[in-house]
Amino acid sequence: MKIYECGAVPKCLDMMKSEDFRDRLFATKVIWQLAFDESLREKLKENGALMDMLDSLSKDTSKAVTNAAQGAQWVIKKQAEEKSKAKPDSKSVKQTSGHVMISYQWDDQKTLLEVNKTLQNAGIKVWMDVEQMAGSTLQAMAEAVEKAYAVIICVSPKYKDSPNCRTEAEYTFQLRKEIIPLMMEQNYKPDGWLGALLGAKLWIDFSDNCNFEESIKQLIKEIKGRTPPEENDVVIGKLSYLN
Repeated sequence: MKIYECGAVPKCLDMMKSEDFRDRLFATKVIWQLAFDESLREKLKENGALMDMLDSLSKDTSKAVTNAAQGAQWVIKKQAEEKSKAKPDSKSVKQTSGHVMISYQWDDQKTLLEVNKTLQNAGIKVWMDVEQMAGSTLQAMAEAVEKAYAVIICVSPKYKDSPNCRTEAEYTFQLRKEIIPLMMEQNYKPDGWLGALLGAKLWIDFSDNCNFEESIKQLIKEIKGRTPPEENDVVIGKLSYLN
């Protein structure tokens, strides 16, 4: 990545020491974005000064900085660990019992709460982030993905731009979970990492102009076609992502 080759990490380290939380946040988010590049991940992990700084900022007085630092740490360490593990075969993934996870950007929460409620009424077990609060965010997210038999990815430009959402989506892809895309913005064509992750998957329209009743029927049918036996309850999760 060109930004890395131009000395981004040393410059970010300087900004991470700033008394202005906005500088610390910007620099930490740059590192988080760099960490998604597999070719750079090991180099970042081997940078002792950087990892020490991320550890320090993971306890920052700013919740946004804390979230970004923990996110960068998680991608650098956890995703590298998962990458080194043997991948499960697709059959075992499809048979994993658990819930459907909803992965979304915060601006779409109102629509997704209605989706969650309707899925609940249809007897589908759902895991959804419903609060922005402090806590063991990344561990909760990881467990939610790991225990899911399918993940609903709510596609939008803001979802693509959110490192939180990307962390969830790429971990989902890494574990080879079933992905059900919902299109949250009319005429949006995902590109970059999100376009590559979704590939040619067919999406269900949940944009402002959609027929909600028809879309939810389609979603329920899609989920039930992938649902393991004895899945009946709804689970509500709490995360602290600031998308």
